Amino acid sequence: MSESIKEIISNNISKFRKESGFSQKELAEKVGAKNLTTVSSWERGVSSPDADTIIKLCKLFNISLNDLYNIDSKVFDLSSSEKNHIKKYRSLDDHGKKTVDIILDSEYERSRIENKREEIAEELVPSAEPRLTVEDEKELELIKQEMLATKRGKTSSAFTSAKDA
Repeated sequence: MSESIKEIISNNISKFRKESGFSQKELAEKVGAKNLTTVSSWERGVSSPDADTIIKLCKLFNISLNDLYNIDSKVFDLSSSEKNHIKKYRSLDDHGKKTVDIILDSEYERSRIENKREEIAEELVPSAEPRLTVEDEKELELIKQEMLATKRGKTSSAFTSAKDA
């Protein structure tokens, strides 16, 4: 069973306090807690520090909120290009956002199909350049057409008849 947020915070306060070399009393003094029993109750999960104290703890331990809450920061790491795309996207009206969504979905599917094509090619001829037979190419194209047709709410008759053949 995974830890609750309260358990994560209590364990991490204790861990970072010890790593920083503070006693419970010293930590209480540095963050303005009433006394060492307050810190003890945080570490045992009996109570939790308020938001202002959490910020003080992070600064004192020289850690981020992600560290205190055990949040994987890689999920939130964005390149400057990605940040610029997000800013631009947020400034678009609904029509612009829908257009970008359609293009993004289409490119994602194209890339996914290309990756699948490479996987299949590696399975077929692992030691050579990835090459598909004419039949494989036709099947992939039919799958792609069917996916696009399904996305638009239609079923491709070419796919259905080729599949049945």
